[in-house]
Amino acid sequence: MKLRTQVIALVAIPLLGIAILSAINVERSWSDFKTAKAAERSAQLTLPIAELIEELQVERAMSTGFVGTRGVDFATELPPQKQRVDTAIQEMSAITNDLSTRIPEQQELYQTRLLRLKEIRSRIFEQDVNVDELTQYYSSVIAAAMEMNNAIVADFETLEMAKGGAGLILLSVAKEAAESERSIGASGFGSGVFGPNLYAQFLHYDAHQKEMLNQARHYSDVLGE
Repeated sequence: MKLRTQVIALVAIPLLGIAILSAINVERSWSDFKTAKAAERSAQLTLPIAELIEELQVERAMSTGFVGTRGVDFATELPPQKQRVDTAIQEMSAITNDLSTRIPEQQELYQTRLLRLKEIRSRIFEQDVNVDELTQYYSSVIAAAMEMNNAIVADFETLEMAKGGAGLILLSVAKEAAESERSIGASGFGSGVFGPNLYAQFLHYDAHQKEMLNQARHYSDVLGE
């Protein structure tokens, strides 16, 4: 199940509870309903960000393979993937005002890092960038997007939403570690060189991924299997 799907499922938790409570206590239910609707809006904001993160992770992996093989691998797959990322960026523009109001610092950091995307893409096409630099760039944009989602999730008010939000943050970190691990692997195998430094990074992300997944299991009652 993708993270954005889990976010949608998470939103249903307080809304279902409100439907039951409304038959018991109208006044209290109205207050809870407003809280749940605010949480729902927060969750809706995280969906396009989660979509962008996933598409950027795929573009990073393809770009790594493309550069690592000197333009052989992913030569045909990379252009349409860039279009998918551009579409996700465009969809983000619909929530820019909300993000600027609620999380201005995280939004500004994301926008600043995104500015270099066109330049990095051009250098990838011209084979004028190494794997480390392009990986670091994409990872920096992804990290900024994750910070936006984390800041939004941190505002969840109900206990169940807070627990679910914490679980989703851990899952997103684990997924990013897994994607970084995959990019490093693609770089090593694509170039035919898997040196000690690259292997150490590979093991680091593997261990980090497993640790985050282990912590996320504490919230499995909220997130589901």
